Parts: sequence; structure tokens; C-alpha cells
Amino acid sequence: MIYIIFGIVLSIVAISFLGYSFFTNIFLFLGVVVFFLLKILLNINKSKNVAENNQEEKLCAIVSAKDEVETIRRSIKSLLSQSYKNIEIVLVDDGSTDSTYKIMCEYQKIYPDRIHVKRNEKGQGKLKNILKVTEEFDADIYFVMDADNIIPENYIEYYVKRMKDVDVTESTLGAYNEKDSFPALMHTIEILLLSFLRYTNIFSSFTGRGMFIRKKVFEYIKNHLNYQGVDDGAMINSAVDQGRFKFKYFYGPVLLEYATVGMKDFVKQRFRWYGKGMAEAVENGAKRVLVSFGIEIGGIWSIVILPFFSHFNILFLVEFLSVLSILGIELKIFYKLKSNIIKTIAGIILMVFVDAGIVLVSFLQLKKFKKKLDWYKVKKN
Repeated sequence: MIYIIFGIVLSIVAISFLGYSFFTNIFLFLGVVVFFLLKILLNINKSKNVAENNQEEKLCAIVSAKDEVETIRRSIKSLLSQSYKNIEIVLVDDGSTDSTYKIMCEYQKIYPDRIHVKRNEKGQGKLKNILKVTEEFDADIYFVMDADNIIPENYIEYYVKRMKDVDVTESTLGAYNEKDSFPALMHTIEILLLSFLRYTNIFSSFTGRGMFIRKKVFEYIKNHLNYQGVDDGAMINSAVDQGRFKFKYFYGPVLLEYATVGMKDFVKQRFRWYGKGMAEAVENGAKRVLVSFGIEIGGIWSIVILPFFSHFNILFLVEFLSVLSILGIELKIFYKLKSNIIKTIAGIILMVFVDAGIVLVSFLQLKKFKKKLDWYKVKKN
């Protein structure tokens, strides 16, 4: 319901820029809203209608961690509690300076048949750790999650069941916000909206957390992709685009990630996601990443910024505030956010401007890859 209302009101605002009356906008955009709604409902229904799985497919869960002493226990416990039992868990300590490695070893002693622990004296990065694990440990499906992620008991079983004809998928995302800071609120709202886009299976790309990847994808990466970069999500996007692997997003159990607490970390994290992610996409031919970011920046800036340079008026202001108020109230009620309604609405505004600004700057920085911007010409191996 939250996104139906949000979509209708936001659509009215967008169409109003074209000069139509307020009531005309309602009818014009109802068609667009209905299209997305049907697309989402179709995906949800398909997610429910799946045959039972006998758990024959072996899954290898990979967790790469560096200085994650505050969250690693919860992640390991959530993996051990899974209803899907044909799982091998590989924990990689990537040069931690805290007790992360010690905690991993504690669980390995308790569950020696289920948990394997690897350690790098110097940090190698998540991507290299993932590739090393896939070479050393054989499995039908590899599952990648971060050390600050938490998953419910039926999580792995649910998504594995739906991978019969799918090579790659990434789960529904959420966030757990232990400290009610502004950046944490912005992070939570951003993840909720990202998950909504995924339900359409149109405008999204892989982010690197909660990914289920079949063995043949990593075989393709090893033998054909020659990937140059450090971002695991960008690598999978490149493999899917160039190797033409089947992917699909399913509406299902939510993977929760720890919400960023400080504004400095929030901005730094987004530049890493957007800036480096887009740069690697350009270098490695993952066109879907650029399309996804293009839609994000185009949509956000056309709705939020453009009116101030065209025909800003009272009607626009009323519509714009209506969007934020409805979205804020819905988020507050349905997702039980800790923040009060005023802070929630303010968080939405700040999140929109910060994210849009970072994405725009990241796009502008791509000019140094000018010769590689013709990503649509990348040859398929």
C-alpha cells in the first residue's frame, strides 16, 4: 500500500510539470502506476508458486569480514539457524585488528563440520576472498552476505527453491537501525525504496549483499570475464550482462543490514557504492548498472530539482509536501521506524538530495573513462 499511494502522488507531481491540470494528472498517471503495480504483483505471485525443494543442491555461504566484532556473531548465528541444512559456511577474516577472527574460530570449534575459517594477514578485499573460496570449495550455489547482515530461518531455503531456472538472484533488502541517528534513518529509507524497485524486475542491479550465484557463473568469470575491479556486485553485474545469465529478483524473506550511523560514513559509503560501482561497470561492460543509476538520478533530479528552475508554484509545493508526508507516514506505520514523523520526512528529503548529488558527481567523474563509455559496444565472450 505504501508504494501504491506514493507512486500515485509522486506521479501526479511529475506530470504536473508538463502543464496539465491537477485532475488530468491523476488519470494520466494511473495507467503508469497500474503497470508497475501489476508487474510487482505478478512477481510476488510467481515467488509464491514454487515446487518443494529436496535440499539436494549444496550451498556454500561466504562471509568476508574485517573488524566486524560488533556484528559477526549475529551473522553467524543467523546462518546456523537456517532451515536449509545442505550448507557449508566459509568465514574469511580479512586482516582484522579486533576479535573478529577469534569469534570465527570459536564457532568453528563448536561446528567443525559446518564452518570453515580462513584468514588473511593483510586485507585482500571482499571480491578476492569470494573468488578464492569458490575455487577451494565446491558447491552448486554460492551465497554471499556481509558480516553485518542478518537473515531469518527460512531465508536460504526460500530463495534456493526459486533458482531452478535462474542463475543469479539477490534477496529483498532491509536494515536494522539500532541507533536512531539521521544517517541510519536515511540508510533504512533508501534500502526500503531499493527493495521496491527490485520487485518490478526492471530497474535494478546487484549490490553484493544477499546474492545467490550458481557455480557456472563463477566458472564463466574465471575463464572468460577477466574482471578488473574490487566490487563484487559490479563483477556479478558484468558477468550477467556479458555471459547472458538468467537473473530474477524475488519477493521474499528480508536480509537486514546494519544501518550506517554517522553522516561521514554514510557519504563515504555511497561514494564507494555509486562512484566505484559505476566506474567498474564502465570498465567491465556492465551496462545495466549505468541504466539503473541513470534512472535513479534522472528520476530524482527531475522531480526534486527541476521544478525550482521551471515553474515553481504553490500547487507544486502542496503536491511535493503531500508526497513526503504520505511516504513518511506510511514508512512510520508499516515499518515501525523509531523516528517521529517529522524526522522521518526530513530524513527522506535529505536522503534524496544526498543520494542524487553523489550519483551526479559519480557520473561526472566517469569522463576519465571516456574511451570506455561506449559500453553498449562491449563484445560478448
